[in-house]
Amino acid sequence: MKTLKIYNIIASVMIVLLVIWVKKLQKDVSENETLLEQCSTRYYGELKKDGVF
Repeated sequence: MKTLKIYNIIASVMIVLLVIWVKKLQKDVSENETLLEQCSTRYYGELKKDGVF
């Protein structure tokens, strides 16, 4: 019974760590999407300014 309790604690800690990791990844993805959007806006703005589009 004691080993079951230990496994339960370990599993709970792992779940919490995974949730924290996923939240951090979501934040990183969001920041990357914002950066890519800014880069594409600038890139296509330069192309329009040069008369390509």
